[in-house]
Amino acid sequence: MKTPFLAHALAFLGALGLAQAAAPRYTLIPLEDLGGGFSQANAINASGQMAGNSYDTENLGQGALWSRDGKLAYHGSLPGTGDLCFAFAIDAAGQLAGSSNATASGNLRAILVPAGGAMATLGSLTAPSAPAANQGDYLAGYLASEARGINKSGAVVGYSYVGSENRAFIWTAAGGMVALPAVAGVPYSAAAAINDQGVVVGATSSSSNFVVRRAVRWLPGSHGVRPPPAELGTLGGSGSEATAINGSGQIVGVSRPAGDATKRAFLYDEKATPKMRELGDLPSGTDSYAAGINDSGQVVGTVSDNNGSRVFLYTGGTLYDLDDLVPNSGWTDTEATGINAAGEICGYGTAPDGTTQLGFLLRPVKTVVPPPAPAARPAVKITGAKKLTTAKAKVTIKGKATGQVTSVTAKIGRKTVKARGTASWSLKAALKPGKNKITAIAHGPGGDSAPARLTVTRKP
Repeated sequence: MKTPFLAHALAFLGALGLAQAAAPRYTLIPLEDLGGGFSQANAINASGQMAGNSYDTENLGQGALWSRDGKLAYHGSLPGTGDLCFAFAIDAAGQLAGSSNATASGNLRAILVPAGGAMATLGSLTAPSAPAANQGDYLAGYLASEARGINKSGAVVGYSYVGSENRAFIWTAAGGMVALPAVAGVPYSAAAAINDQGVVVGATSSSSNFVVRRAVRWLPGSHGVRPPPAELGTLGGSGSEATAINGSGQIVGVSRPAGDATKRAFLYDEKATPKMRELGDLPSGTDSYAAGINDSGQVVGTVSDNNGSRVFLYTGGTLYDLDDLVPNSGWTDTEATGINAAGEICGYGTAPDGTTQLGFLLRPVKTVVPPPAPAARPAVKITGAKKLTTAKAKVTIKGKATGQVTSVTAKIGRKTVKARGTASWSLKAALKPGKNKITAIAHGPGGDSAPARLTVTRKP
């Protein structure tokens, strides 16, 4: 089940033709469910633990934690008769953030599940808890809330809402839940993610139905006071939305290009020109949605065509889809939701049986590059007879060398002379009266050749 904010975002999807290139390979690991034939992974941490949700045999939704082998390590919901619980975010320690209700069809409340601890609600934005100049205006009745992001400090972000009216919040153990500041005339907002530096991203809107929105970034500010959010712009159209941010401050999301006919995945980088750009060469008339980015700048998300949605991975300037990553997987209608530093991707889709929707982990297949074969030793030979007699004080010796040869040298008594050439070589040898023993050796990456020998006798 997709909650309102996510459902709005996923409505952006359409059809997309992806560039084909030599793709990395992945292994797909299905995630265990609670017996209801449904599991969904929404986030992944550096250890490969995944946060999400699953349904049991009574169709009750529970927040879930999976280990990187796809096995359930935790599942639960708020005490009571609630029927929905989602884990949307996970920190490095395995702490979960999400939402749950305590009564059937009751308001969802943002929740936090400490690693190994009990689930607790974070409350909602129901009344001012700080001066408006600091935290922005409040609207009464914001009884529901959902947590969407968490960082290593345990700061949680998300949005509180009444009906279709959203208001972004940040929650800390010390300060509780407070609204993130708003821009005058743009009161509605939703926070989607927070990085370890405390930068929050999401979207704002001047309309209560949140149909037209703009991607924004809330900086930490000084003395605990955050400034109003800064808009990130669009790809030329009327709206945009930020969904994830990495440790370097790179942001991904979705935006309308000029003409508003489609919606496209974007990467925003403050240091780049332009700062916001589309991910790859997306054909006209198609949509895409970016959901996660790691510190290496790899981006994952979802694209769709007439046959349904599918995972995409953007890496090294190229877009790949699930069929590139896991050929003939049998999975359909797949969506990617997160990627960690190791390049592991989490998401969900329809399993090969055609009916079960399960979460999955895509784990990169390590390419083993065999070490290069050692170079063979070269060979050398001296042209002509192995024994010569001459009255001259100098002679020219010629020969050939085969294999990988870098040089040829000859030792004449105690003196070493370097030959000219390698494959065909020659050198001049000064002779002393009597017998002169000459030894030629070829040198190369594989070592030295066996010696070639020549005896030259100089007559007095």
